[in-house]
Amino acid sequence: MFVGMLFTVMVSLAVGLFSILTFFSYKKIDSQFVSRSVLAGALFWLGMAGTWFATAGIDFFQYQRELSMAILITYILQFFVGASIVAAAYFFKEVLFTRRMRSATLVLYGIWYGVFLVSLFLYGVRPQAESYFIGQILTSYTTLTLFTVGFFPLWIGSIILFFRSISNALKLSEPERRFNMFMGLSLILIGAAGGVDEIGIVTGWMVTAVRLMTLIASIVAYMGMYGLRKQEDMVIV
Repeated sequence: MFVGMLFTVMVSLAVGLFSILTFFSYKKIDSQFVSRSVLAGALFWLGMAGTWFATAGIDFFQYQRELSMAILITYILQFFVGASIVAAAYFFKEVLFTRRMRSATLVLYGIWYGVFLVSLFLYGVRPQAESYFIGQILTSYTTLTLFTVGFFPLWIGSIILFFRSISNALKLSEPERRFNMFMGLSLILIGAAGGVDEIGIVTGWMVTAVRLMTLIASIVAYMGMYGLRKQEDMVIV
């Protein structure tokens, strides 16, 4: 069991690493590309870094039979999950929504986040049976429903953004178009993989498989942010 769980922990740590690299890459982008949408994208991946470093900690402590510590970290993880969804809403309000809808979007997701956290602490979490690769701890059905309500519209938004970026319907410069395309693709992947992981649809080795997809998503996001750097900061091989 140790080998399987160790592999899953390493995958989660790798996702966290690329997530934090994506955030810090924002600090080095060309000033002409600095915008609230790019900042929101960076904040989303900062939230993902916290999410996936916490996930690695949960897996490790479960292997050590420290269930109380794993449950504690699960609450921290869900704090980052909710914050990441708000950051994603901030991102989409800037790139897809009209000015009139932007304020309403943040207000709605701010209220959603508060209700999400209340339900998390009110109804608690549900440890699942361990497998060779993973030991999952899921939130209550109420919290999962709230997660789905907040997450699903943003996942649809990522699909819309990806295809609009391919056609450059947003009329952006090439680096900005690529950034939005990579962000859209990364959110599609992390939505498909992370969503089923959060809800608990998959178990056992399939959890590790979807986390590998999340790792790909974090690498794609890093590539998108890296493409906004100043030319002299880019490493040419």
